[in-house]
Amino acid sequence: MNHSVSVTDMILNEDFNIISQFAVMNYGMNSGFDTDNEEDESGDECEIEKGRNATVERDDIEVPSSFNSLEGINMANVNNWMVSHSESKNDLTQKLGENSFKNKDELIRAIKLYTIKKHRQYEVVEKCPTISNVRCKLCTQTGCKWKLRASKRQRIGYFEITRYIDPHTCFQYRITQDHPNLDANLIAQETEHLIKEQPSISIPNLRAEIVDKLGYTPSYRKVWVGKQKAIEHIFGKWEESYIVLPKFLAALQYFNPGTIVEWCTARLTNMDQVESSNVDKTKRS
Repeated sequence: MNHSVSVTDMILNEDFNIISQFAVMNYGMNSGFDTDNEEDESGDECEIEKGRNATVERDDIEVPSSFNSLEGINMANVNNWMVSHSESKNDLTQKLGENSFKNKDELIRAIKLYTIKKHRQYEVVEKCPTISNVRCKLCTQTGCKWKLRASKRQRIGYFEITRYIDPHTCFQYRITQDHPNLDANLIAQETEHLIKEQPSISIPNLRAEIVDKLGYTPSYRKVWVGKQKAIEHIFGKWEESYIVLPKFLAALQYFNPGTIVEWCTARLTNMDQVESSNVDKTKRS
């Protein structure tokens, strides 16, 4: 029987119980070193390496190609181990929802949502206003080939994906409730519609929305920062509001003769502190 073909077939058919029995049987016949040495983590490293070399030198052992590479294996989610399916650039753009993006923020948001949905992580390789170049977070540790590069087309002003390498050739185990790519910026984008309708919405309610939508639980502080970013995007910065306020009050006095504006100010010891009661009185005589 051809071991290579049979093991590959079992992997594709997800016959994991049979695979385990097959591995135990072959281990007993072909192992080149004693099993007791594996349990001793403080053993001599050279001895372990010698045992590995002895096993490799046996010509009667045929190693299935599927054991050396994950490419070409279409595996589903088994016990939380994630292996992505191979897909083309067109498949990716369909899942992202667009072929091109109006600005870099929209592009990054789509990439974040995609990686979160796939339970993957990415890191930025190249950062500039007109280019977005990212790769798998485990690239340096595992040699994973997943990469994505997008650039701004000067003629149309949109961002387009120019290079895409798939699939992930690494295993990723989901062990945390939060996700590194689920940052405050993405939280602000995903909850802005709720904050616009109800600016006083609580942090727990916003976090529940994220959990329901993305399946991860961000920290309280991360959601709080995200809410502040959303408020700033909707209503503007506090500093800008206070700068514009005198103009509004002047217009109020101009169009309502006899109106008196009384300024009640307080000195702030902490420049990061904002008091909503700095101006709190308008009178009309």
